Amino acid sequence: MSEPDADLYQTIAIGHDIAMYIINDSCLDVKVADLFLLNDDLDSMHAETQGQYMLLDGISTDDLLALLNAFREQGKPFEGIVITRTKVNEVWTLSRLLEEVRREHALMETLKELDSLLEDCNGIDLSAMKTEDSNELKQALVEGYLLLKDEDQDIEEAREAVRKLRKAMEPAVRIVH
Repeated sequence: MSEPDADLYQTIAIGHDIAMYIINDSCLDVKVADLFLLNDDLDSMHAETQGQYMLLDGISTDDLLALLNAFREQGKPFEGIVITRTKVNEVWTLSRLLEEVRREHALMETLKELDSLLEDCNGIDLSAMKTEDSNELKQALVEGYLLLKDEDQDIEEAREAVRKLRKAMEPAVRIVH
């Protein structure tokens, strides 16, 4: 994040009575709970981490939405990942937290893609497909649906389900309305 953008975010946050501090890679080995003891900015340069993150504690959903709307209204929407401090993650280092969040975010994005593909299959005419293609698509649909309902989802399983469903959709004939 550029210094001017960081300054704008902080100015907006102050206007909403929210303290916001900029941290950098020097905090990667610091426990999450200890990050909230900081009371001064660091520079916003990051060589080891990618992306933007907002780590929150003690802010209501309404206040967060108001803050994000204010960022957007100023032409600088926050496009990063919002993370909330929890009893579980406050004992982790920042690097572990970011690793877990990136993994979870990738899983959620892949599951979102899978869900979208399943929706797209609603318009497929299975009767116009070869039997083996139709069966492959049905199998991929069932596997994708079951994965979405599973509580123990894995990124590799999700990616494989997306791959299988995309492949199975290739010979499909869509119903044209």
